[in-house]
Amino acid sequence: MVSLTQILAWDLPMDSRIRNKVARHARDTLLGTVSLVEKSAGAKRNSKKVGDVLLRYNFPAAGLTDDALRTLILLVLSTGTDVRRDLIAAPGT
Repeated sequence: MVSLTQILAWDLPMDSRIRNKVARHARDTLLGTVSLVEKSAGAKRNSKKVGDVLLRYNFPAAGLTDDALRTLILLVLSTGTDVRRDLIAAPGT
């Protein structure tokens, strides 16, 4: 079993735009599961929320050739790169 976890973004300021983007990627991503973990930005009671976004993918590696395994891993990491690029893009881009 191979388990990949890719951190896509951390401490993103949470707003509806980011939540909607993460939800869209979670729904549309085929190679892996995109998840959002929201947390307080600091110790203050009224501090704004921030979030970390992860991509996780588990798959059996038995029976895969080295080339097939390498290709699958690169596809998953490429998906993570695309999601990250979208999440950190400035609004309107």
